[in-house]
Amino acid sequence: MLNQKSGIARSLFALLLLCSVCVIPSGGCRGNASTAGDAQLRAAMKLLGLQYGAYLSEKGAPPPDEPAVRSYLKSRLTVLSDYGVKSVDDLLRPGRDGQPLKLIYGSKAPLREHPEYVWVAHEQVGVAGKRLACDSRGGIYEITDTEYSEQLAGK
Repeated sequence: MLNQKSGIARSLFALLLLCSVCVIPSGGCRGNASTAGDAQLRAAMKLLGLQYGAYLSEKGAPPPDEPAVRSYLKSRLTVLSDYGVKSVDDLLRPGRDGQPLKLIYGSKAPLREHPEYVWVAHEQVGVAGKRLACDSRGGIYEITDTEYSEQLAGK
């Protein structure tokens, strides 16, 4: 069953990666470059969420700190290279706001709608009152400041 889930995750990520690769060449000069950047960020956050979920499954608890996440991701680079990931920083990249993604360490922050999933990371400030956030199953959400305050502030 785990191999089936892994295969599905790989297929979904490959499709997302393919979409982002197709968007980049069509960028033009009318601001579509940010759309391509968003697609790449979303793809990286999706994969980061899935890897965080794998960490939870293997270790039984969320990572305690950034060095633990970096070490885990580094140990998985052989697998991650199948998705074009060359280094841990490809996943722990800045958000659209130019600031590093904020990961949740040491405690589980369940999603209100799906408490079986936990929040993994989010943009620190976001853009235009919205932040991208991801969960432990690779879900990507654009949340408002209100949703952030209710679910993620202080985590």
